[in-house]
This record gives sequence, C-alpha cells and structure tokens, in this order.
Amino acid sequence: MAPEALLLAALLLTFGLLLLAALRLLKLHADLRQLDADLNRALAAGRQQAERVARLEQLREAQATASEVIAASSSVVRDVHESIVGGVYGAIAGLNRAVGRELRRSRPTGDDDASKPVGPADSSSRELPSDRDPRKL
Repeated sequence: MAPEALLLAALLLTFGLLLLAALRLLKLHADLRQLDADLNRALAAGRQQAERVARLEQLREAQATASEVIAASSSVVRDVHESIVGGVYGAIAGLNRAVGRELRRSRPTGDDDASKPVGPADSSSRELPSDRDPRKL
C-alpha cells in the first residue's frame, strides 16, 4: 500500500475513534444530568422526610406534655376532693361530738334512766296511722 493510503486509513480511523469518543462523551453528559436531577429529587425527598420526622417529634412532645397536664390536673382534682371529703367528715365528727356532749349534759342523773337509749320521748309518735300509705307522704 501506498503511504498516502495508509495515512488516509489512519486519518479515517482517528476520525471514527474521535466520533465514537464524542458520542460517548454526549451520553456520559446526559447520564450526568440525569444523575444530578435524581440527586436533587432525593435531596428534596430527604428534606421532606426530615420535616415529617421533626413534626412527629413535636407531636410526641405535645402528647407527653398533654399527658403530664392531664395527670397533674387529675391529681389536683383528687386532692381537692379529698380535702372536701375530709372537711365534711371532720365537720360531721365535730357535730356528733357536740351533740353527744349536749345530750350527756341534759340527761338526768338517775340510775334507771342511764340504761335507756337517748331518743325521742315517745317512740309511738313516729309510727304512721295504718290507714295512710307511706309512699304518698
């Protein structure tokens, strides 16, 4: 072969290889753009996921706070009710002591009366006449 023909073949081979490299470079460039777009979508999804996690943490904290408030409120209500009940029972106990003391003071000192229970003077006065229905009273 003539040197010109070899030179032309080498030139065509170089041009073909250069064309293949250029096409491969375009394909790699398109792949790089696609990867960049995918990466941006993944970053956006990651940010959204992080925001959802943060909102869930806030909800958990709010739920914990609400539970603590409810527990504290229940405790306060229970304490108030216990103090009311204690006051009522204390008042009733004091009233019973005072009534008992007054009844003992007003009771006659005779021995025969000491064995009798203290109550209404005439127990028959509490009985209803037989012709009256107690449900209609």
